[in-house]
Amino acid sequence: MKVYTTQPFQIVYSLFEHEYLGYLFESFVVQVNSKGQLTLQHQNVATKNADEFAGRLDATDFKLIHLTDQIQQDAILKKFSTKKLSVADFFLKTYDAEKGDKATQEAIDTYVQHQMAKILELLGGNKYLSWAKTANLPGSKFR
Repeated sequence: MKVYTTQPFQIVYSLFEHEYLGYLFESFVVQVNSKGQLTLQHQNVATKNADEFAGRLDATDFKLIHLTDQIQQDAILKKFSTKKLSVADFFLKTYDAEKGDKATQEAIDTYVQHQMAKILELLGGNKYLSWAKTANLPGSKFR
């Protein structure tokens, strides 16, 4: 769903569990209704579209969006794959129980954990967080 920038919205950082990468954050903007409540109308926000929402984002939000982009599966594929593979093929081959690439798994894990530490450091204060079993909102909310 499209979030209208002419109406109130809020950025939400959602924690979800990836099959291979573990717990990751993803950035969303969520429309706010006239009562100041979050609605189900939301869209993913990434570095490439964050400028659309600049009116209600601060410098920390832009840093967080950039960091969350770096741990998404497409970014992991680009950073760690030496072959032209689909995302599914890359993860299936890298994390195969018998033939998986343990060195690449460890490198990915170290990288993701480092990025997650940076994200957690910036998430303090008044940032709105959500937790979901998958990468879809809504989930359980916490501040």
